[in-house]
Amino acid sequence: MKFQSVLFLIAGVVVSYGLSLFAVEPSRLWRTKKGEELEAVWDTASDTPNAQDIRLAKDGKFFRVKIDKLSEVDRNYIEERRVQASKANVVQESDFVSEEVPLEEESLPTKKIPRKAGEKKTLTVKGIDYTFRWCPPGEFWMGSIRTEPGRFSDELRHKVILTRGFWMLESEVTQGMWESVTGVSITKMCEMGSFIIVSGLAPSCPMFYTSWDDAKAFCEELSDLIGIEAVLPTEAQWEYACRAGTEGPYGGTGNLDDMGWYKTPDHEAHDVKTKQPNAWGLYDMHGNVWEWCRDYAQDYPEVEVVDPTGPIKGSVYAVRGGSWDDVPANCRSANRGYNHPYYRSRYLGFRFVINEDIDE
Repeated sequence: MKFQSVLFLIAGVVVSYGLSLFAVEPSRLWRTKKGEELEAVWDTASDTPNAQDIRLAKDGKFFRVKIDKLSEVDRNYIEERRVQASKANVVQESDFVSEEVPLEEESLPTKKIPRKAGEKKTLTVKGIDYTFRWCPPGEFWMGSIRTEPGRFSDELRHKVILTRGFWMLESEVTQGMWESVTGVSITKMCEMGSFIIVSGLAPSCPMFYTSWDDAKAFCEELSDLIGIEAVLPTEAQWEYACRAGTEGPYGGTGNLDDMGWYKTPDHEAHDVKTKQPNAWGLYDMHGNVWEWCRDYAQDYPEVEVVDPTGPIKGSVYAVRGGSWDDVPANCRSANRGYNHPYYRSRYLGFRFVINEDIDE
């Protein structure tokens, strides 16, 4: 009898603990990407870190919603509460599915084969192809070893874990891409800034003379066109993609002459994808033009970090990759540069990433 009493007591404590977890979670307005809204409580007591959906409660009824169907605000809210968040690609008439309504057979999630690093997808926007390469989740050593030639003091080597894969544009944004989306030519851009162009003009050349603000605005306009959020890469995403599994100064073949344009005698940017790509199919990660990143400048930590996004505030943003006018040391995978968000030059362009799946 005593033993049974103890069991009942333990069971009561467990149930009370679960209910208390559920009770302290506040009711909030959840929104999906389609604009649907549901005022509900997140049942954190039944939640697991790797679940692809969350359970919501409203008026005694329970609903399931896929995480990748939620708004960015809600996804960020969940990420703050969990170590990792997963995505699913189930298409449903409503993103909020009552547990009382059985899912149709075709709506059930199927087991997906993991994507391979460097997998290729192409979107055509206004007649121009945007080719992306898959950069899988993983970990790498960011920064450089102390003995690397050309190393700078801001390259403290530390481990970075990226829990989500992403699609990175195969090359820098070209002048053709820029004009098709914004309607403004590079010539007009430079005229507005009283900058005289002397070379490097062609639809297949990388877009340059773009500030961080310009690059962000381009990504927002393109996002509206394709229905998927395009953003500048974080500094960690950029270096991870540049290295593509390598640890030396240069990705791909390890030979800068094979990989990038630097200290060119003709003093101009060159057509994209005219040098060799790295192991994941990414071109021009070394040289040609510097590339804006999403992060404010920061000092590297001395500890392992997960999905770093940089400081909340700052005055300058990170730029990466070096340019056609730079020495080899400035074109290394670990090399870092910084500029104000309004800064423009003939040496500076950008590429972007998509952090969610691209539909077939």
